[in-house]
Amino acid sequence: MSMSKKRKIVIAAVMLGLLAAVFLNPVSLWLIGMAYSINKEEAALCKPEAYMSAGEILALYCQSYSLLQSYFIYGDVRLPKAFDRQYPSVKILKQEATAWYGSGFYHFGYELSLDSEASSPSENVWQLHLFREDKESRHLATIRMDTNRRLTPDEILEIKEMRTEK
Repeated sequence: MSMSKKRKIVIAAVMLGLLAAVFLNPVSLWLIGMAYSINKEEAALCKPEAYMSAGEILALYCQSYSLLQSYFIYGDVRLPKAFDRQYPSVKILKQEATAWYGSGFYHFGYELSLDSEASSPSENVWQLHLFREDKESRHLATIRMDTNRRLTPDEILEIKEMRTEK
C-alpha cells in the first residue's frame, strides 16, 4: 500500500473518530434531543386546534383583566384548556398577553395583541402570533370577540381551583 493511500486512511479514521466524539457524547446527544423536543413543541403550537383555543382563552383573559387582577397574583393564572401537555409562563395585560415555553437559553410561545384599528365598539379584534427567539414572529390567527365577553364567576372559580392543583 502506498504512503499516500495509508495517509488518506489515517486521516479518514481520525475524522470519523472526531465526528463520533462530537456527536455521540452525552452532552451532544442531550443537545440534539433538546433541539428535537423544542421543534416538536413549536410544531404542536402551530396546529389550528391548539392556537385557536389558546388565542381565544388569552383574549378572554385580557378582556377579563380587571377581574383576574383582583383574584390572582401576577404569573399565577393557568391556561388549562389551551395547554394540556404543560403549563407555560403567562403574562396577561389589558391589551396583550404572552404565554411562553422554554427556559434558560431558548423561549417560544404565543403573543396576543389587541388590534385597536380593526376593533369596533361591539367587537374586539385580536392578533395572535407565534414567537421564537431565533426567528421572526409568525401570524397564526385573527380572533374576534364581543367586547362585553368576560369570564363568569364560575369560570374564575374554575381557574382558582386549577391553580391549587399544581
